[in-house]
Amino acid sequence: MVANPSFIRVHRSFVVNVPNIEVMDRSLQMLMMNNGDQIPVARRMLAEVGRRIRSFNAGEGGVIGVQ
Repeated sequence: MVANPSFIRVHRSFVVNVPNIEVMDRSLQMLMMNNGDQIPVARRMLAEVGRRIRSFNAGEGGVIGVQ
């Protein structure tokens, strides 16, 4: 089975689809999704989520904000 690279586990209870992220707020450790949901990000996952967002923005022309 091949994992879909669009999805990332951001917290023990949450997996998100990277293209659906609107904003990542590092100070609040939250993701704001394009449907209005706010998803917590585990401290240990902040760096990896940031890398995946930067990779998405660079590779696919995305415009996910990082605060």
